Amino acid sequence: MKEILKYLSIVAFLIVLFSCEKDFDSDGRFIGSWKMLTPDTDTLTFKDESSFSRKFYDGLDHSFKYSYDKDSITVQYAGPNKIFVQPTTHHYELKNNVLIVDFTNGCYGFDTKIYNLTKIE
Repeated sequence: MKEILKYLSIVAFLIVLFSCEKDFDSDGRFIGSWKMLTPDTDTLTFKDESSFSRKFYDGLDHSFKYSYDKDSITVQYAGPNKIFVQPTTHHYELKNNVLIVDFTNGCYGFDTKIYNLTKIE
């Protein structure tokens, strides 16, 4: 009887473990280069599922960490200025090859405005 309970406990644990999924699967939705519609010289380059870079006016690539769910993206500066900046969360919309991110609540490295970006093919 103890043997059966042990196996049932293991099965129940595995069922609970595998049923706990995130709201999304990593799907690479951001990976690639995104050009801002205005000014047209600014580009964000999403390297992988957790980091992107942006070239500032100083000409250097500044790195950022990010994570996202279905409608918000959390961004944290991780660039060469070696300063600690708290992560901030922003609403985004992704439709076709257009990404709209609302930075109006403030984010280090971005103006407090809504950014419209288009994916560079």
